[in-house]
Amino acid sequence: MNKFLKIVWSINGILILVLALFVGAILIEEATRNFSNRYSPPRVIVGKDLEKAKEKGLVLQGLDYNEPKSIRGTDGYLLPVRIKTYEKPKTEAEITEEVFYLKSSIKMDHYQNTVNVVFMDKDFKTTQVLLNKKGFIKSFSYPTSSSDFYDDTRPDTIQQHITYLIGFEDTNKDGVLDSKDKTDLYISGLKGENLVRVTTEVDVLDHSFINTNQILIRYINRDETRREHKREYFAKYYIKENKLEELTSLHTALDELEKFLVK
Repeated sequence: MNKFLKIVWSINGILILVLALFVGAILIEEATRNFSNRYSPPRVIVGKDLEKAKEKGLVLQGLDYNEPKSIRGTDGYLLPVRIKTYEKPKTEAEITEEVFYLKSSIKMDHYQNTVNVVFMDKDFKTTQVLLNKKGFIKSFSYPTSSSDFYDDTRPDTIQQHITYLIGFEDTNKDGVLDSKDKTDLYISGLKGENLVRVTTEVDVLDHSFINTNQILIRYINRDETRREHKREYFAKYYIKENKLEELTSLHTALDELEKFLVK
């Protein structure tokens, strides 16, 4: 009899454990779904979904932004503009009648994942909009104040331009422009003027200002080679001359070093 009760209790224990795991899995899935509905990574819808929405007179996305940011060395400001996707698409009539002032509930780095940048003077009057066509700005870097308590109007001794990683093409053909698409390095003045493309057909890993006229760039070639097999390269960009120069002597030294190490 005792042996029978032990078997019954063991079976009940297993059933209770399975039920608890099942309920836990449902709760986790529901929580994940709720979070996904509240927030998804910024991306610009293009392709078939956009065309279908336009045919129906629907608008799938709107703008999202916080407060303007001061630019060190100037009396001007910039406003990073993000994008949000509506859970329920709006009609074009609703969009034209609505005045936007949207505040993101998720705190985001103000220089990542934006779709455009608006530049303003000291009186917050618009002086420049960076892009005149649809694109995705994966990241951008601009001179900021050296203090959290006051705006530093002195020019940065190293960086006196703004750099951007921008993509205009849906390179992975998934119907959206986002951080998964290929980007190129661009540069502009501190007021958003004279946007210039710096790199082409390479993937920029990082870059830094050497001085006010030179940028050091680390990159890999954009091809089908496995990432782990790709050699990383360096180049130096001269801003005033608009000239990109590979560091060939360094590349040669690295080639020789690799030959020595693998022998």
